[in-house]
Amino acid sequence: MVDPDQRQTYATDYSPAYAGELKVPMHALKKLPFDMRKIVARRAAMEIVPGAICNLGAGISTGISAVATEEMILDRIALTNEQGFIGGAPLTGVDSGASQNYDAIVDQPYQFDFYDGGGLDIAFLSFAEVDPSGNVNISRFGSKIVGIGGFINISQNAKRVVFSGTFTSGGLELATILSERLGDGAGVTLIDRGDAFVFGYSKLDVMFGRATPAEVRLPYADCLKPGVRLLRETVTAIDPEARRVTTDAGVHEADVLVVALGADYDFDATPGLAAGGNEFYSTGGAERLRDLLPAFTRGRAIVGVCGAPFKCPPAPSEAALLLHDYLVQRGVRVDCEISPISSRNKVPPSAASNFPRRSDTAPVNAPLKCPNSSLSISSSGIAAQFTSTNGPARRRLNVWMLRATSSLPVPFSPKISTRPFVGAAIATCSRSCAMT
Repeated sequence: MVDPDQRQTYATDYSPAYAGELKVPMHALKKLPFDMRKIVARRAAMEIVPGAICNLGAGISTGISAVATEEMILDRIALTNEQGFIGGAPLTGVDSGASQNYDAIVDQPYQFDFYDGGGLDIAFLSFAEVDPSGNVNISRFGSKIVGIGGFINISQNAKRVVFSGTFTSGGLELATILSERLGDGAGVTLIDRGDAFVFGYSKLDVMFGRATPAEVRLPYADCLKPGVRLLRETVTAIDPEARRVTTDAGVHEADVLVVALGADYDFDATPGLAAGGNEFYSTGGAERLRDLLPAFTRGRAIVGVCGAPFKCPPAPSEAALLLHDYLVQRGVRVDCEISPISSRNKVPPSAASNFPRRSDTAPVNAPLKCPNSSLSISSSGIAAQFTSTNGPARRRLNVWMLRATSSLPVPFSPKISTRPFVGAAIATCSRSCAMT
């Protein structure tokens, strides 16, 4: 039976580009919005090497083709998907399964002959769950069984496998899972000192004026499921043996206690940062930079990493790239210099850093590297001294920022502290089961 209204994809009735009838200019291919999934896809794409033949699985891994397009390396690799497309840019989202600008399309069984024969250099796969031993669940989401698809064929014969995911499961998500699976069989209590949360990538939207703090704020109350109780309290002590939690409001006991301690920012660990620097890792810091950036029309912007450990390693590089776009849009990029600085020898690379530079590619500003000895920098209105100590006992970068007459923004990634109960989000469950 023929359906005359058959759609090409879930989202598209018909596109001649999907049918291979025309090529789409590289600059016109759809880009990913800057969010958590794009950050993960960018990090995964850093594993690609020139000439690699890759498979892009379902889910978050399909975004790698959009990243490769932005990085201008799409024509130097061969991306494939199990539907039979070879080369070009496999699509993401509700158009996934289709492709544009592909070199060939073969019947799906022949594509799997290629996969089964070990033709893949890298397989990029997604997951729903992964345990500490590396066992991956890709086929069952709660009560829904979606099947394994081509996962076994692809994962067992590729020379290398890269799994991509957000690892965002935490107290709120686990409490939600308990509510859905156990219903009235368990009373779930979530304890948190705040009443809302903000995804880390959203703070960059605030910093560049794309969203307001209110727009990125997600109240817990809007996310809670039936049977889940939220207590806005600060945890001060935990007794894991007695399954007892003490807060500033009282004592709570549970049949099962699962602790999800977070990490808080330790701005004072870097002398001068709290008083003289700027950071975009907090909503307040992103707001302050949002107000400073419009006045920045010339000079040097330093995006610095104060030391390890710090949250979200790609964030400083993403901030530098977004700052570049922001200054280009304002027409002042030519008068501004962006210098990423890290206590490591180089900042996290982009996918294109694995590829030899093309002769027709314009040079970009090289990152300013910090040697093992002290490095002093001065520019209009700002002076900074960076001292890197690389002894066997510690590796840290101390930063002193001396603000002068200029409003030059200097965003830094603050070090974090894992001191107990600082920024803790604890969930307890009463009766027979609990998770957080």
